[in-house]
Amino acid sequence: NTLVLCDVAARLEANHALTLPYNPHTTAQLQEDSITDFRFGEQVRPTDVVLKDYTFKHPNWAAQAEKEAHADDSRYQRLGYEHFDYPGRYKASHVGLDYATYRLDQLRRDAHQGQGRSNSAQLCCGQLLSLTHHPHLPWNTLWQVTEVICRGEQAQALEEEAQHTNQSTGTYLTTQFKVIPKNQNYRANVPQKPQIYAQTATVTGPAGEEIYTDNYGRVKVQFHWDRAGKQDDHSSCWIRVAHPWAGQGWGMLALPRIGQEVVVDFLDGDPDQPVITHRVYNALQIPPGNLPHTMTQMHIRSKTYKGNGYNSIMFDDATNDELFHQHAERDMETVVKHDQRNFIKNHRTLDVDGSQTTTIGRGRTTTIETGNDIKTVLAGNNMETIALLKSILAKEIFQFANDRIELEVG
Repeated sequence: NTLVLCDVAARLEANHALTLPYNPHTTAQLQEDSITDFRFGEQVRPTDVVLKDYTFKHPNWAAQAEKEAHADDSRYQRLGYEHFDYPGRYKASHVGLDYATYRLDQLRRDAHQGQGRSNSAQLCCGQLLSLTHHPHLPWNTLWQVTEVICRGEQAQALEEEAQHTNQSTGTYLTTQFKVIPKNQNYRANVPQKPQIYAQTATVTGPAGEEIYTDNYGRVKVQFHWDRAGKQDDHSSCWIRVAHPWAGQGWGMLALPRIGQEVVVDFLDGDPDQPVITHRVYNALQIPPGNLPHTMTQMHIRSKTYKGNGYNSIMFDDATNDELFHQHAERDMETVVKHDQRNFIKNHRTLDVDGSQTTTIGRGRTTTIETGNDIKTVLAGNNMETIALLKSILAKEIFQFANDRIELEVG
């Protein structure tokens, strides 16, 4: 036996076509293979297919593919009858055009369709059928067989049935079939792609690493059902990560780290388009603080890369004990490109364990409305350098030195 596979009608060979005459007479059917009934119908089907998709690697790409039916295939059809679908599930223009062509063939496969009955056992799907002797001459042409249903009966095969059957009935075969024009491409329905729901997974990467990512901020994971994965940098494809903000060089960025549990969703339920939407705590990855005792606190807390330190911002909303706390594990820098104004309604305390340097580009004004201005140097000197004038206006001035006071002019 020979199995022939082809994806276009033009590859069907006419010299291998099965020729059957049209013969509706019952008596003649017992003598030769023939077609006993044949009908032809036309249905209005889409004449234009438009598919669209998106890829984050080329976000400005139109990603639209369109295919129109041939003009000679528009008989009894409504021109402009469009079929649109998104996502088209392609990431290249030539693939999109192929998909649009296949979809149009699929939707129009029964736009022009014939069906009939025969007593021939030779009819099979995928072959060409040559119909002859039909009174409607245009139907005497080559057809492409798309569906065959055979039913055979032999009434005398079972003894209990033979007792109640007319012995003259004999054995017979009835074949129901459907055909389309020989040049029309037949496309079956595309199997629906399996859909998958959101699930959790563990972020993975190379041994000895804590963070593993690419230039898009994608990471790799291992799903809990994966028995083949090795919890390494080959456990999955690169997976995009959703963030609260994302823009051109701005937004929020917090990469999932190796060992964290994440929630993986799938765009349009497509297993080939995973995206990490959330991160969740578990028994190995516990929240900051000491829940439930610190339940009034909200934390934004990082972790030192390959270390135990952290940077954090903490908000405590405990009644009458509200607190805004910042922690920098090492250095802290603040850049203000214009004005900065701080309002403190009560006390302010500044403790500097090392030295402090203050540089002011223009002037400084300090106003103390009530109370004293006290400066104490416990060890060391107090030195001032003034380029021009120093002016002190006071009701009384008192200076005291244990050893001496020296004034030098000029």
